[in-house]
Amino acid sequence: LYDFSKAIEISTSNAILFYNRSKLMKKMGMIKESLEDLIEAEFIDSNEQYINDVINLIKGNIEFLDYCVKIILEKSDDKSSVDNLIKRLEEYGNNFKEQTPEVSATLERLHF
Repeated sequence: LYDFSKAIEISTSNAILFYNRSKLMKKMGMIKESLEDLIEAEFIDSNEQYINDVINLIKGNIEFLDYCVKIILEKSDDKSSVDNLIKRLEEYGNNFKEQTPEVSATLERLHF
């Protein structure tokens, strides 16, 4: 983990480094941190694998959907670079809107 973090300090725009560190953090049980790195990688260079990994991580806990939205909103006012991720989060979240009203509120925040 330390080596990935040091490499990222040197090369802050290398999506692959963020992606690889996210995989390691997932193995270590650091799910929120893994999501942060996956979303950072997606902001740098949109990739279907990053998006799939985000969706797979939030499938374990719907509350992580809210965490992903929070990360996206904190990162930038310009969300166009993560449009594909937003669409997939919305598609996934729509499955839970009726059972979990909080999901509707979470998804609404993406459009303000």
